[in-house]
Amino acid sequence: MARGGATEQAAKTTFRDVFAAAEFRALWLAQLLSVIGDQLARVALTVLVYDRTRSALLAAVTFVASIVPTFVGGITLAWLADRHPRRGVMIVCDLARCALVLVMAIPGMPLAGMVALLFLVTLVGALRHQDLARHRRRDLRRVRSDPPRLGSVTTCARDPDSPGE
Repeated sequence: MARGGATEQAAKTTFRDVFAAAEFRALWLAQLLSVIGDQLARVALTVLVYDRTRSALLAAVTFVASIVPTFVGGITLAWLADRHPRRGVMIVCDLARCALVLVMAIPGMPLAGMVALLFLVTLVGALRHQDLARHRRRDLRRVRSDPPRLGSVTTCARDPDSPGE
């Protein structure tokens, strides 16, 4: 399809068309809940550290410790996500994150332990995100070839691996 044709079709596609696909709705909702949970954990732990220590520096360090793994993990753990099946990586990462968050909820957990656990939760999340991003590029190509289902909604999410876009 010519570039102009894809743009026209994308302009005609509505959110209703996109959310009509049950698979897309489920993935979108799961991703939304995950992002909300991650942000709440970051802010809650930062506020807790500040409340207990009254140190803005330690609160800032806590927040940074919850963000750095996102960048470092994507770069350093991509090879691990590439070597295993997508579904397995997603399940193992989600179960590991669940277990780590449950350990964080143990009463009496020291602040340093909670910060370290949040670092690990974010690191495992970066691994999962890296795996999803790799497969999302492949899935976008597949969805683009199925116009009646989603139209060219995904043409807005440009795939850097696709030729000619």
